[in-house]
Amino acid sequence: MNAKEMNAEKVVELWDKYGMYDCIREHCIRVSALSVEIAKTLIQKGEKINIGLVKYGGLLHDIAKVYDIEKKSDVPHNIKGKEILLNEGFRKYATICENHFLDSMFSGKKLSRESFIIILADHLTCPDGYTSFKKRFARMEKQYPSFKKLFDDSYVVLLDFFNYVFLNEDEYKNISKDLNKKLDFKNKEYIHIINEL
Repeated sequence: MNAKEMNAEKVVELWDKYGMYDCIREHCIRVSALSVEIAKTLIQKGEKINIGLVKYGGLLHDIAKVYDIEKKSDVPHNIKGKEILLNEGFRKYATICENHFLDSMFSGKKLSRESFIIILADHLTCPDGYTSFKKRFARMEKQYPSFKKLFDDSYVVLLDFFNYVFLNEDEYKNISKDLNKKLDFKNKEYIHIINEL
């Protein structure tokens, strides 16, 4: 299948088609917004980053999350999401979706910088905005104690990336505070919000 172009209308169409809850849509918008800011920072450092891939990859990374929540599939939502996006003709976003789990960093596959950006942004995003790196990992370890080794290994890798991206914790706090102000979900005007990213 040929590569299709992505836009805000298509994202919302896919969200509707696959029954994505508003809370997951808002999470994906937050991940996308932070991912775009991270990408801009890396571009200023001289890296080549595909901002469109980051933006839309963030918006689609949890396309199948409802399958986990409603127990519609035994397949994890990153793999189910990959299948959905491949079937819809969006191969490059399917790869981002597949690779947004922490264990992807240790799978032996070479991850794109865009995938790393999505992983980092996803793990700095919480239901009502953004969180600190330490709080997020502490919460995950408490929630999923059997994954402690994965979290410990991931923490080191992502903390190095976080420290490379941001000058310090205050720079991240300022960016996340600005994004929280900018992202207004009251009217559920998702297409407008996406177009403003």
